[in-house]
Amino acid sequence: MRIFALVAVFAFVPLTAVAQPSQTATSPISLQELEQLALQNNPTTTAAAAGIEAARGRTRQAGAWPNPVIGYTGEEIKTGDLDKRGEHGFFVEQTIPLGGKLRLSRDVFQKTIDRAEAVRDLQRRRILSSVRQTFYSVLLTERRIEVQERLAALASEAVGVTAHLFNVGAADRPDYLEIDIESRRLQLQLNRSKNDLLGSRARLAALTGVREVAARPLAGGIDAAIPELERDQVIRSLLVQSPELRAARAELERTRAVTARTRRETYPDLFLRGGSSYNREEGEDTGRAIGWE
Repeated sequence: MRIFALVAVFAFVPLTAVAQPSQTATSPISLQELEQLALQNNPTTTAAAAGIEAARGRTRQAGAWPNPVIGYTGEEIKTGDLDKRGEHGFFVEQTIPLGGKLRLSRDVFQKTIDRAEAVRDLQRRRILSSVRQTFYSVLLTERRIEVQERLAALASEAVGVTAHLFNVGAADRPDYLEIDIESRRLQLQLNRSKNDLLGSRARLAALTGVREVAARPLAGGIDAAIPELERDQVIRSLLVQSPELRAARAELERTRAVTARTRRETYPDLFLRGGSSYNREEGEDTGRAIGWE
């Protein structure tokens, strides 16, 4: 038991030299670079931008009149020379929505743009939050591995010392078994931390979309002081700038716009049609084709 207490004292001795992660041929990468890579390569940001552009296109289309209809007409068409009756012509149709339907339709899709932009900002924040959490998780795991390696080394030395004392009769077998079990436990914790580090680095590479990120050292530390936050100020900022609240408000405004547009469906539209036709039938007085009508 005396030897185990000695090992515990050694474990809390300040480290004079902190081991650094294995260096590769590449330079360290900073948190800002990782965030930029994640925003560029994440497919959800591209999909959100495409959704905004699609909503803008639908907004322009919703504010335009319906496409006109141009067609051909034919009546009593004859192909022989004996009977020259028949009419050939064309027509143009145009529907003009009334009751402010075009304006209300534009308003619906404008609210859709606002909602899509809020969803885009929300997705960007989620991506940045995931990158930051993983970044600092890697740094914390690396620091934990440094401490656990030192503890495992001290425990291994204590096992050797205890074994020597046990061989000469200066230590009991329970003391040797106890320090040996403690050494194995520290080694298991070290192996688990190394596995956690591999998993965190793989997640960081997946978030950024760059496989090489998993092997690059990180530029940063965990020794910076944690900033103090004022609760009331943070709550006010969230209520004003939160993308989740913006998305909810935009969806509410869009629903109101859809309701207002639906109520105008009872208003009739103006339907215009005009055209001309060429009448091949001969007139009674002139003996010639009547012509355009």
